[in-house]
Amino acid sequence: MKSVKQTLKTLKTGKIILAVPISLFALLVWSAPVLSNDTDPEPGDDMTEYLNRDLLVDTLMRDDVPALEAAVAERDAAQAELDKAIADGADQSVIDDLTMQRDAAQEALDAEQEAFTTEHDTVEMQVGEMSDDQVIAMNQSLENTLHNGLVPVISSEDLMRLLDGNYNAEQIEAFTKAYEAEALFTGKSEMFAARYASTGKEQFQRNADRFAAKADTEKAKFLGKVDRLASPDDETPPDEMTPPDTDTMTQSLAGDEMNAAARDAARELARDTAHQAEKEARRLAKGAGQAAARESAGDVAKNAAKSQAREEAKQLAKTERGNEGRGMAKSRDH
Repeated sequence: MKSVKQTLKTLKTGKIILAVPISLFALLVWSAPVLSNDTDPEPGDDMTEYLNRDLLVDTLMRDDVPALEAAVAERDAAQAELDKAIADGADQSVIDDLTMQRDAAQEALDAEQEAFTTEHDTVEMQVGEMSDDQVIAMNQSLENTLHNGLVPVISSEDLMRLLDGNYNAEQIEAFTKAYEAEALFTGKSEMFAARYASTGKEQFQRNADRFAAKADTEKAKFLGKVDRLASPDDETPPDEMTPPDTDTMTQSLAGDEMNAAARDAARELARDTAHQAEKEARRLAKGAGQAAARESAGDVAKNAAKSQAREEAKQLAKTERGNEGRGMAKSRDH
């Protein structure tokens, strides 16, 4: 398998052929091996598999890949449209316009590629400056993040804080958890924002704003732990000293917020269903007698009410099960 450095050299060989190497690069990065998460290594265990600087660079560059792929796709689409116009014998004015669009897309791709290459080279240099213990700690910490399907956005500027502060293993754990929490809640925010865009429901936008704010506060909280861990003499509570593992953090941070958002969304959907049903009953009433319309409206209202009640009951049951599960987990921990 090619390394990222070899792939980047391929990207620099030409403009028009960039589409194929970029696709290979995406495959390389997204298929980077994820280390086993079955057991936590004990002190003294072999850490060779975690002492992998290339893996760490690939992981840290994952969040930059989508923008580069999008630029390639736009350039390729513009090129394909231009090629089709030429093959179809389109007017020269049309070909000129499409040529300008292709050139603009190519310029955007060149800029994106330059930014990507610069960031990659910087990150690679920074990872090279990290100690073996720091590389091991970061690969271990990011392993859980990747295992949960999250892609943390950690830039070269962020890594500079790690190097300047000479972070130890505990600080690196809290450091990566900060960006993991940010990725978790940003993803939830984007999910609700997409729902708002497709439905126009204000509740979805409120949920999106709620999770966006949560992303900022949780990130700040974990970065604050990094600073406190730098001073071992500080009287920091034990539960604040050690960040929770990925699964626990994901459940504890997202559980209550997601349950509340789900209940709000369910109620909003039920109200919308009832409203649409009422409108349908009114439409039917225009072609039927008043008695039939009242009967139809009554049936529709009953069905809508039942639907809303069932939906809220489901959400409440899910919440209770989630709370019960967290309660049992806490009991086991004690």
